[in-house]
Amino acid sequence: MRNIKLILFGLVAILLSNLAFSQTETTENREELFRIRLINDYDGKITVSKDQGVSYSHIGKVIAPAAALATGNTYTASKWAKNSSVAATAVNAMHIKTGINEENGRGTIFSILPIEFSDMENKDYKSYLNLDSSIKTDIKAGSRIFGGPYSPVLGSQIFVESTGNSLTLMEEKHAPAIGEIYVIVVLKRVDNYKEIILENKIDGKVYIKTFENDKSQVIGTVLHPISGVGRFEGSIYAKQGQIRANHNGVICVSTSNFNDMGGFQIIPFEHASSPEMVNTSKRPQWMVVKMNDEQPTVGSFPLFYALLSPASNDNHITGENGANQIQKSIIVNVKIKGNWRKMPTFSLNQNLNLPLQPFANTALKDVEAIKIILPKY
Repeated sequence: MRNIKLILFGLVAILLSNLAFSQTETTENREELFRIRLINDYDGKITVSKDQGVSYSHIGKVIAPAAALATGNTYTASKWAKNSSVAATAVNAMHIKTGINEENGRGTIFSILPIEFSDMENKDYKSYLNLDSSIKTDIKAGSRIFGGPYSPVLGSQIFVESTGNSLTLMEEKHAPAIGEIYVIVVLKRVDNYKEIILENKIDGKVYIKTFENDKSQVIGTVLHPISGVGRFEGSIYAKQGQIRANHNGVICVSTSNFNDMGGFQIIPFEHASSPEMVNTSKRPQWMVVKMNDEQPTVGSFPLFYALLSPASNDNHITGENGANQIQKSIIVNVKIKGNWRKMPTFSLNQNLNLPLQPFANTALKDVEAIKIILPKY
């Protein structure tokens, strides 16, 4: 009898461990959704495969290749990304991390940019510090790999293709070279998470649900709520209620129409003390969160790794080619006066030299909670 009890106890323990939420997600519990292949050369083809590399469809080309890594004062959150992976995915850029710069502790990265940034001398984006480290494409911001149906999930691994189409995971501190072929393998969740809810108040709870079990599980705490909207430049390429960008230290949500500017950000508490955030993270445009797990919140699943991807328009829902739908849209709704509703539209003056409009700090003051709605595959 004692042995039977021990066996039953062991089985229960196994079942409970399988139900437990984990912030450390690996590729082992995910399967391939699609892959992006890019030839880093002038007029190099950019193609997408939905059958694990058996066949590819053309979606764009390279205007100018990258020939170096950005190793200087890159964005702080790059240090929290995994090597040889997509460190930031957005409607207006994609950053690939290959290693760490020992001099400043930040990531060594190269970027893939939409056509709007082909003339980078006229742009002032802190993430794009080195012209040589950016692959410039003819793909429009807010489409295809930049917020369209082929947007990679944060943390997707990047490989170098060699003769015979064999793939090798990009080596640490690998510097892009003209003529090389890169393949980004994008994985989807098998666990089928349904939604993430963040209570918009101090000490508010962060919940997650799955499609299989509608019961909410508390996974974190809100340390600082939002009440306003700000001028996040890339938001002009996303619609209200859609994720503009996701990296290991941010979720940026648009509150403006396409071609207008406005949004807010959700950041981990560690990033709130970063040099670039320390003076802004207590402002109304930023929500600061902390996960329950003892592991760091930065770079952790589900908010800052392996689950989210940006969206710019309904291409995620309908598919750019109708039946050939790949990625599905992630929508962000809000609760106001006890009812869930679509994200309200708030747009700000795009002139960064002008002060914010008076409503900017209070536009979202009535928001009681934020819901990130995930697609079911």
